[in-house]
Amino acid sequence: MGQLRHFARMCENHSGEASIDNTHFRCMEDKKSNTIFEIFYHEATLIFEPENWTAPDKAQMLDWVNRFKGNSSSDFGKGSLLVFREHLSPLDVYKYLAGRFGPPNGFQTFIKKQNDSDNLIHWDFIIMAGEHRIWFQGGNRDVHVGITGKEMRPTEWVKFARNLKSDFGRCGGEMATVGKQLQKWTIVSNRFSLIADVCAEHHEVLIKNQGIPDFKPPKRTTGRGIKRYVKKIEGIGERASQLFNSSICLSYCQIWCLRIVGHAAIWPGFVVSIPSLNVTPVMTLAR
Repeated sequence: MGQLRHFARMCENHSGEASIDNTHFRCMEDKKSNTIFEIFYHEATLIFEPENWTAPDKAQMLDWVNRFKGNSSSDFGKGSLLVFREHLSPLDVYKYLAGRFGPPNGFQTFIKKQNDSDNLIHWDFIIMAGEHRIWFQGGNRDVHVGITGKEMRPTEWVKFARNLKSDFGRCGGEMATVGKQLQKWTIVSNRFSLIADVCAEHHEVLIKNQGIPDFKPPKRTTGRGIKRYVKKIEGIGERASQLFNSSICLSYCQIWCLRIVGHAAIWPGFVVSIPSLNVTPVMTLAR
């Protein structure tokens, strides 16, 4: 740190720019002494400078693989992780990273189901920002970003996302080229199928609990008996809560479906009638 401050003072004394925390130093030519100081970057600032990101080489990838084996040369103990659901689009981030660094190089991409959309993570990139690794993972509607070696503050995450989106314009041509290579999909959401699944789950709860349970309380003359009694009362309360919740949910689902499609819920490919909800489970509580 003392060497860093010494370099900063040299910059200030020779018409340069200098700062200490999370800021790079820019040293210009000194006309009096004809001395030129090389540009020095504080490592942490490269996280916020996407134009200076690089793809990892073979040694850096092996270092990442060996991080849990204890023989890694880097410090992976500290870091930060954030999921972007609104401020970063998975499509835009993918086109940006693929346009600059080529196909995804992460391990989630390696182990996923190939040529299939049935994946939790569809692609991931490992990018180098100096000694820091930035791990991008793309989901259906969100982007997971992990950064090693630095604990990010909320304001720094905002700066990270803003600077990344600002660099999209510089790489617009590459992003457009990647976009043309992507397959166009149309997502059709069958809301009635989702409602039918929910109805089936609640209906199953009513069927399982339609019998009359044993409400007879156990003896409470011993410590063990008291524990059994408490456990039984808690089970009765949990059963009552499940029955009440499922009954209310089914009533609202049935009313909604009847108003929209008239006694039927549409499933993919065929139509099934809503079963009559004539199950009346016993909900008497022990006094």
